[in-house]
Amino acid sequence: MKEKDFDYIIEFENESSVLDFKATQYRKEKHVDLIKDIIAMANVNNKEDKFIIVGVNLKSNGERDILGISDEFVDDAIYQQLVNKNVEPEINFSYYPYKYQSVMVGIFHIHNNINPPYMLKKNHKTLNEGDSFIRKGSSQERITRKDIDLFYSQKFAQKDFSKNVNLVFKDSEDKKIFIPVLSDLEYPSDNARNQILKIIKEKEEVLKKTKDENFPSLAFLYSNSYKPILGLDSYKNRSISTLNENLLNLKKDYKNSDLYYQFETKANQINLTIINSSNEYIEDASIEVYIKKSDGLIVANTIYSAPSASSSWGQLPYDMDVEPLWDKFNYPSVKETNENYIIVEDLDVIKHHVPKDAFKVPIRLFVSDEYTNDKITLKAKIFGKNLYQPLEYELDIIISK
Repeated sequence: MKEKDFDYIIEFENESSVLDFKATQYRKEKHVDLIKDIIAMANVNNKEDKFIIVGVNLKSNGERDILGISDEFVDDAIYQQLVNKNVEPEINFSYYPYKYQSVMVGIFHIHNNINPPYMLKKNHKTLNEGDSFIRKGSSQERITRKDIDLFYSQKFAQKDFSKNVNLVFKDSEDKKIFIPVLSDLEYPSDNARNQILKIIKEKEEVLKKTKDENFPSLAFLYSNSYKPILGLDSYKNRSISTLNENLLNLKKDYKNSDLYYQFETKANQINLTIINSSNEYIEDASIEVYIKKSDGLIVANTIYSAPSASSSWGQLPYDMDVEPLWDKFNYPSVKETNENYIIVEDLDVIKHHVPKDAFKVPIRLFVSDEYTNDKITLKAKIFGKNLYQPLEYELDIIISK
C-alpha cells in the first residue's frame, strides 16, 4: 500500500472489519488483547489486507487524536513470537513504524491468511485452547458454528474437484466394463469326489475278485481295516471305509482349495483408476465403493493363498496354505451390511496429473450364472481433507451371459 493511502486512512477512515485503531502499543499486560485482535482480523473471511494502526485514538463522534508512539517502538519479532507460539495455524502479519506528518505510528499489517479458523492452540493466561474470535464491523465476537461453516463452504467452493477428478475402470479406462458369468465350474472338492468314487469302485471290484479267488492277502490290503503304510497317504492307499469318511468331509477338507479356485483362478479382478486433472492434491484421501448384494454375486474379503501341491501318488484330502503374500496384506477392507458390500481403501494423497489405482490390490468379484441382472452398478465416494463433500460416481459392470 502506498504511503498516501495510509495518510488518508489515518485522517478519514472509520473502523471496520478490516481496520482498527489503537491509542497505545500492546505492552506485556495487553498481550492477551493483541492475540485476540490479530486472530479476529485474520478470521475476517475476505481477501482484503487488514490493518491495526497504533497511536491513533478514534473517538465515538468520529474525531481522532493522532497521539503517535512516544515510547520505545516494540520489535516486530516480539509480537511474531507471541502470536505464533499461541495460535494455529500460523498467521501472516507484520508490525512496522510509519511516519505520519511529524509523528510515528505503528501499523499491524495482517495479510494472505487463507486458512481460517485461527484459534488458540494452548491455554494462555485468560485465553483457553480452542478460543477463537472474529471481527464483524467494528466489534469483536467469538467464533460461532455458523462462522465455521461459512469458512469451509467458501474455502471449498474455490476448489471444485468434481469437474476435474474422474473415476474409471482400470482395464477399460471407461465407466463400464464387460465380464462373463462363471458356470460349469470344477472345484477341487468335486474333482476329489470323482477320484474317490472311482477308487472305491476299483477297490470293491478287486476285493470281490480276491474273495472269489481266495487271495486273503489282497483282501486284507483292500479291506476296510487297511491303514496307511510307510507314510504314503494317497487315496489309492486308503481303505474303503476311510475313503467313505473322506467323502463326508470333502467340503471341509477342501474349503481353502475351493476358495482359491473360486476367487483367485476364476473370479474377475477389478480395479479402478482415479484421474485428478486439477492443480491440487487431494489430501488424506480415501475411497468407498458400494456393491449391492445379490444371489450369484460375491466380493472376496481376503486373498486366498494357493494350496500346497498334491503328492506324487494322489491328491491329499486336505490343503495347507503357503505363506501369505504381499497381496493378502494389502487387499482392501471389505465390509458387509444387509444390503451391500462396502470396499474401503485409504489413498493418502491423490496427486494431480498422475493416475492412481483406487485399490493397492484388485478386488475379487465372483459372478455365477445364478446372478439374474444385466449389470452390476458400483457406487463410489472419494473423501479428502480438502474436499468440502465427497466426490460421488457410478460405474457399471455389464454381465455377458
